[in-house]
Amino acid sequence: MGSKFSMTGIILAGGKSSRMGQDKALLKFGEKTLVERLVNFGNLLFSETLVIVNERAKLEGLDLGEAHIYEDLIEGQGPLAAIYAGLLYSKELASCVLTCDMPFVDEFLIRELVDSWEEGFDAVCLEGPEGTYQPFPGIYRRSSRSSICSLLDRGENSMKRFLQIADIKSVVLQRERNKVFTNMNYIEDYYQALRRKEQFG
Repeated sequence: MGSKFSMTGIILAGGKSSRMGQDKALLKFGEKTLVERLVNFGNLLFSETLVIVNERAKLEGLDLGEAHIYEDLIEGQGPLAAIYAGLLYSKELASCVLTCDMPFVDEFLIRELVDSWEEGFDAVCLEGPEGTYQPFPGIYRRSSRSSICSLLDRGENSMKRFLQIADIKSVVLQRERNKVFTNMNYIEDYYQALRRKEQFG
């Protein structure tokens, strides 16, 4: 691996995980938890790594290296509010935002996103199989926090709404890369991801 990307890695590790029945960030995936794996990945790739979490205490004792931990600034408003907090604390002009429930994100994918980044856009997002924007993983311009703040002030906290008003550059992946869109909402998804990990490494 070469030099680090001049971007902030923002790891979203909050949320209620109500459908999972337990905090998905703390689920084991190999020898480490999902959040530890992702933060260690971010520490290797980015000039700084931030973890946005609902409660700092839940991360105590975990191996997070030099990552900085911040709590949500606006509670209960979902990932859009967590992105807002990350962009507010970020020192870089652009940030790569990742979530703990997508365990198959790799350096190849992140490099595709980083290489596609252009200053004039609010975000670089993957284009899903049905042509819709996938917000995670994605690259978000630091200055877009102002439009996110405006949405949150109006009570609009959906990622879909932000993607509707933002200037998005899309990245289309090869079909065989679509496995990265696999996320884990239910415990069955977690067990299926574990089986895939054992099968393919």
